[in-house]
Amino acid sequence: MTNFIRHAAYQRLSGADTLVLFAHGIQGSPNQFTALAAALPENVDYLCLLLPGHGNSVREFRHSSAHQWRAYFDKTCREMHARYRRIVFVGHSMGCLLGILAETEHAAHFSEMLLLACPLRIRITRRYLLNNWRSAAGTASAETAMFRAANSVHARHPIEYLSCIRPYLGLLRLIRTARRCLPNLDCPVTVVHSDDDEIVSSKMLALFPSSERITKLIVPESGHFIYSEAATRRISAELAGMLKPSGG
Repeated sequence: MTNFIRHAAYQRLSGADTLVLFAHGIQGSPNQFTALAAALPENVDYLCLLLPGHGNSVREFRHSSAHQWRAYFDKTCREMHARYRRIVFVGHSMGCLLGILAETEHAAHFSEMLLLACPLRIRITRRYLLNNWRSAAGTASAETAMFRAANSVHARHPIEYLSCIRPYLGLLRLIRTARRCLPNLDCPVTVVHSDDDEIVSSKMLALFPSSERITKLIVPESGHFIYSEAATRRISAELAGMLKPSGG
């Protein structure tokens, strides 16, 4: 069994008027947003969620569902909007879908959205499958260690992941629904794709409408979970721009 990595929600809720709300993807972790959260100015609060079924073993994860994720996320949005004047949303992978659906179907009223590796078109590569296997098996390599740090669902053996059909079917349903909702996005959105993403196809960028409100970026030397320093700086700069008083 691999060494246990702690995955938990974390926050800074100091009473500022602006909040950055972070949502990870399927099997993902709040730990993926540590660098972005740490770079936020002191006058901006943040909340990095841990979605239901995550942060523990495969047993808990395989009983979770898209309905649970959406209900938890939508409830959080309502609670945060009662406390903050502005909410900027940052999602990774499936987290992007939750943000899109909340904004278009439940009037989340995000001031801006930053979508990282939005999985509207997926392509499962051999590298992704190998990383999952090596992560669960405890293979020692720098890439595997980074992949493991981004995966909050712990398996005793790689074969356990084969029992997770239910949550992944839920992911596919979220993808289909989010695609239909894209034309209804009416807040500024920045969509970021990694040049070497092993799960999401670059064709997903074309699914977003051509609009002055939608910005599309490709960041260098990065995968689905692992971002280069240059990519992280670019993403941080985009987020900083969203937080300017002008909203620009």
